[in-house]
Amino acid sequence: MNKKSKSPTEQAPQHTMLPLDRRRFVRLTALAAVSALARGADIVNASAAIGDQAEQGVQAALSSKLQSYEEKDMSTKMNPTTGVRVDLFGPTVEFLTSPQEPSIDFCVLKGVIPPGVSVPLHSHPDTEDFFVISGEVQALRQGAQGYEWIEAKAGDYLHVPSGTRHAWRNVSSAALVSFIITTTRLAQFFQEVGRPVAAVPQTETAEGLAQFLAHFGAMSAKYGYWNATPEENAAVGIRF
Repeated sequence: MNKKSKSPTEQAPQHTMLPLDRRRFVRLTALAAVSALARGADIVNASAAIGDQAEQGVQAALSSKLQSYEEKDMSTKMNPTTGVRVDLFGPTVEFLTSPQEPSIDFCVLKGVIPPGVSVPLHSHPDTEDFFVISGEVQALRQGAQGYEWIEAKAGDYLHVPSGTRHAWRNVSSAALVSFIITTTRLAQFFQEVGRPVAAVPQTETAEGLAQFLAHFGAMSAKYGYWNATPEENAAVGIRF
């Protein structure tokens, strides 16, 4: 039975992204990753096996580094960092606390979105909050008239409820830097899908892109991470 498909605006969930009082204590949050995968099934299927062993080796190294960090010290720390920073195909995330830390209730990261870079429309079951440290960013949220872009700057705090469809774009000339507080589960997603910053090639190849999309697609399915199609992203002003 053929039914007319709804536009992204008509399909928008009830939850919305809320800009909150910046004095409120920052709770759970996290940076989103690259989408545009709904139409990438051919690439994913064709390249799912490419670089699998290498990918497993990279993830094992990241897990080992985070594991060693958590075992060092359980005392109070000033400005902690694990030293682990991963690339999410443009945006980067630094793990200030480890998702593997014993008895941890949430994870804190530092996210960076370079100038001209966007995080496509997506959603996930995990709540995430953002506190802007420096720079400016446009955040996509559901308003009374459908999707709308709102601007956040240093000192602003953004709360993204579980399951909310949202996106980010940096149209300024400076990098956006924010603290991200989210669940350990979403932090583990970033850990599994990200590439160590030092290992990111200067020039992306078609093979490298295929490998990234294949792995990202598998991890999205594992963690319940929804990604919009290129057409849905274009409808809200995000193009690749």
